[in-house]
Amino acid sequence: MKNVNYSRCGLVIHPDVPWLGASPDGLIYDPMECPPFGLVEIKCPNVKNDVDCKYLQMQHGTATLQRRHAYYWQVQGQLLITGLQWCDFVVCAQEDVLVQRLHLDPEVTGVIREKADYYYYYVNIYMQNYLSLKPQH
Repeated sequence: MKNVNYSRCGLVIHPDVPWLGASPDGLIYDPMECPPFGLVEIKCPNVKNDVDCKYLQMQHGTATLQRRHAYYWQVQGQLLITGLQWCDFVVCAQEDVLVQRLHLDPEVTGVIREKADYYYYYVNIYMQNYLSLKPQH
């Protein structure tokens, strides 16, 4: 484990995109990292070892978060919204603790932003208009 400072955090709204928000498990200050501020996301599955987690894969003898899993996309969304560059993804199994530092993935955050904008500008507005229609007699 590293010697880092942890601070709780609540809902964070993107300053330029107010329809995007996230609530990471906390903020981390790591003086050895550049930039020194990042996020932490903690998962506590009910499994004995971290290798039993379905969202982890073995890569070069180390358990890592699968890029296609929703947790990876959750972390990337949090990085997009907060404007931070990295997140410590922590898995606390019954006998193991895994800490993986994930960095901002511009390819994934671009997809997230595109889909969120599409939903906000098109689907959400369409549904508001649809639901506001008066029944015709």
